Amino acid sequence: MADGGEGSLAVIHRAVGGELRYRKVLGTLQEPIMAPYLIKGWTAYIELARVSGMDRVLKIGAKLNPMLATTYGTGQLIRKLVQDEPKLKELYLCVGGSATVDGGIGVLQGMGFKVLDDRNRSLPLGSRAVTRSKDVREDEELLEQYRSIKAKVVCDVTNPLVGPNGAARVYGPQKGLKGQPLVQVENGLEQWGKALNDRSGKPITKMKYGGASGGVPAALSAICGWELVDGFDTIAGIVKLEKMMDRSTAILTGEGRTDAQSPGHKVVFRVRDMAKPKPTHLLAGSIDGQVKGFATSYAIMRTTGVDKVRAMAYPRRYLRQTFRKMLADSAL
Repeated sequence: MADGGEGSLAVIHRAVGGELRYRKVLGTLQEPIMAPYLIKGWTAYIELARVSGMDRVLKIGAKLNPMLATTYGTGQLIRKLVQDEPKLKELYLCVGGSATVDGGIGVLQGMGFKVLDDRNRSLPLGSRAVTRSKDVREDEELLEQYRSIKAKVVCDVTNPLVGPNGAARVYGPQKGLKGQPLVQVENGLEQWGKALNDRSGKPITKMKYGGASGGVPAALSAICGWELVDGFDTIAGIVKLEKMMDRSTAILTGEGRTDAQSPGHKVVFRVRDMAKPKPTHLLAGSIDGQVKGFATSYAIMRTTGVDKVRAMAYPRRYLRQTFRKMLADSAL
């Protein structure tokens, strides 16, 4: 199961079938990559994390660099999808796990829009852009194409664009955004948000889900009028999760790291709550503190005795070992 972040495309593909089609775009750090979208009939699915995510940076052994990282490639993929699939009627854009806080400027640039500073100059890619953003110059023909699609931005978190719970302050540090650059980006998001408010006539800066993936939903709602939706509920509906639960006697869910302070919107807790009164069992890479509400909980590192580096280097091996332990204990 997924909620709009990493793994969402794989979960949806497994459930609905369809064909993965690849296009050449720019990755997180502006490197050329082949990125997928899923097409099933006249409906398409894109996962931002597969194009512009933190995982891409970590997998190639690079350092997180939010001022350089961009969501531009996701915008390119959207544009190529619309151009190459003329019968497209519906689009689900899964957002979550981005490596930048660019206010969605990169996505708009990749889609073909010009984002300008106060001297009407085009902006660079990355979070640097949001510190200088002033306005968007729209291509009316392109804009009409995007607005003609029934598009939903599938969001993994509910945070707004700015403020104490906004994109920069909450998620900036985990992307490497700290100190003065963090202050600059937060101030830039305030300015950019006001421009989006004025452009759309909507309270974009305060909008629920607007701060997901560094502000991508806020930008797409303001410029294209796309609908912002809850990631877990939307993907649960697509994969028919409740029906699968109805046919089950027990539920198994998992994630990389779980702790007692994990926010209630995380997938494992949403699965647990949906499954009630059936028992839900948790299998995680590590579990910190006492996590309540699960029938049983097993941590790979604790069960197998390996450290994080080894557990992540050989995930299948230690996942199998932990699952066998669950079975031996008759937990399932």
